[in-house]
Amino acid sequence: MGGAILTGETSLQGILREIREELGITFSEDEAIFFKSIKTNDYFKDIYLFKKDIDIQDITFEDKEAIDAKWVNIDEYMKMFKNNEIVPNVDFGLKEYKECLRIISNL
Repeated sequence: MGGAILTGETSLQGILREIREELGITFSEDEAIFFKSIKTNDYFKDIYLFKKDIDIQDITFEDKEAIDAKWVNIDEYMKMFKNNEIVPNVDFGLKEYKECLRIISNL
């Protein structure tokens, strides 16, 4: 997923809106766990974690920015990334994945 924050939105409000628009999944601000900010000369990204059981059949693609979804483990994700099968929109690798798992498992 990729998107931009609208005028007047916080990064959290923007990601909640983008998840709802692109995947049909609704989260509250209370469900968000701030992970990290990434800043370059060209952009900045705030990355949040969410923990929720979601049935893949409940994912919808209302705005047609995404066309399909599937659950993958980190090994399959990294393979897809290396094979250019996905559009990488998050600076996220094995190190970040392990840190996210550590954070989520402590909830």
